[in-house]
Amino acid sequence: MSRLFTLKLPDPCPLRMPRKELAEALTLAGYQTTPTTVANWPLDWILINGRQTASTEEAFEYAQLKIDEEHERLLNKRGRRYTFNRIRAEGAGNAA
Repeated sequence: MSRLFTLKLPDPCPLRMPRKELAEALTLAGYQTTPTTVANWPLDWILINGRQTASTEEAFEYAQLKIDEEHERLLNKRGRRYTFNRIRAEGAGNAA
């Protein structure tokens, strides 16, 4: 499977980030999201100093997975549409 693009971890990359900072880092890397959306992701959240934090690498990996899935879905959708249009065009040519 080809990748549309690859998210790059921030430099320096903190081990864990609160969800607001995580959403901002993902947005800066090219994956626009909100803290509310990130909070609903299946990440291992740990409470540190009263703030929920998640692994930065795990969050970026999950975002990359979502990008790859959406890219694959769009490729499949375009492929089906192309095949359907090609078959329909060939069928119309045979009927004439």
